[in-house]
Amino acid sequence: MRATALSLSVLLVALAASAPVPALANAPAQQASYETVRIPHDLPAYVLPARSPSREVIVYLHGRCGNPLAGIEAFGEAASARATTISVQADIPCRKNPRLHRWGTDLRHIERRIRAAVETVAQSEGRTLDSSAMTIIGYSEGALRAESLAKRFPDEFPRVVLIASPVRPTPDGFLAEHSVATLVGTLDAQGPMREGTRLLQGAGLRVRFFSLPGARHGQYGPQGNQVLEEVFDWIRGRAGDASAAP
Repeated sequence: MRATALSLSVLLVALAASAPVPALANAPAQQASYETVRIPHDLPAYVLPARSPSREVIVYLHGRCGNPLAGIEAFGEAASARATTISVQADIPCRKNPRLHRWGTDLRHIERRIRAAVETVAQSEGRTLDSSAMTIIGYSEGALRAESLAKRFPDEFPRVVLIASPVRPTPDGFLAEHSVATLVGTLDAQGPMREGTRLLQGAGLRVRFFSLPGARHGQYGPQGNQVLEEVFDWIRGRAGDASAAP
C-alpha cells in the first residue's frame, strides 16, 4: 500500500514538472539587443539594427554624463521596427566620473562624428543607410544639442525628438519642413517642454507634445516603448497631428 502511494506521488510530481508554466502577467518585455561598433579615432557607438531592410537612421544623443544605452533599452523595440538606431557618445569626460561623458558646443564637430558613425555602421552592418535625412533624438543635454543640430543642419535632421530638455525649445532656426516631437515625464519638471511646445505651435511649426507616464528625469517610465512608437509614427507622417494641449 505504501509502495503504491509512493508511486502515485512520483507520478504526480512528474506530471507537474512537464506541465507548461503560465507566463507572468507583469513579466518585463524582452529588451532589443544592441551591438557595439568601433568608430575610427572616436568612442564606440551603440547600434540597434533595423529588423527590416530599412535605410532610415535614428541618431540618439544621451544626457549629460548619462547612459548612452538608455534610449535603446527604453524604446528599442519601437525603433528597430522602423530604422537603425545609432547612439553616439558624447566625448568630453565628466569631472566626477571620467568614464561618463558630456556634450561640447561645437556643432560641426558633433555633426562630423555623427556622419562618421553612420558610415562606419553601414559598412559594419553591410547595409545602405540614408544619412541625408535622419531622425535625431536628444535627452536632456542631448536634447539641447539635437535642437541646435537640427537648426544648423536642417536637411540632415528634418525630424527632431526633444526629451526632457532643461531649456525650453524656441522656434528661431526651425524650418517649416521640420517635424518636432517634445516629450517629458509626468514626474519631471514640466515647464520647459510645455512652454517650448506652445512657442513652436505659435510659430506655425509642425510640433506635438507627448507625456511619458510615471517617468522622472533620467527615466522613460514603464510605457516608454509604447509612447515612442506613437512618436515615430507621428514624426514620420503616419499619424494625425491632433494632440492634447501641452
